[in-house]
Amino acid sequence: MILAVDAGNSNIVLGCLTGTTVLYTARLQTDCTAGAADYTSSIHAALRRGGSDAADLEGVITSREILSLDKVPEKLCVIGAGVIGLEFASVFKSFGS
Repeated sequence: MILAVDAGNSNIVLGCLTGTTVLYTARLQTDCTAGAADYTSSIHAALRRGGSDAADLEGVITSREILSLDKVPEKLCVIGAGVIGLEFASVFKSFGS
């Protein structure tokens, strides 16, 4: 299972997928007073609500890491229909994903 993370200014969108199947998505509201431990706890809780555990994860990719990929993925699932998500979907589609 892959965890896709899109961290924005007002929320964090999570998507868990296996192959091309989206298992579930979650949206967490951000708080400027929260720290990494708070978000870690919230993400673990979201995984549990979706019936998963961090131990089930094969990998995690965020909108930051996707720009550093060495090759274009054959298949790609973009979680989030915001401006950035749509841009990534459009760009990777034009690359052949």
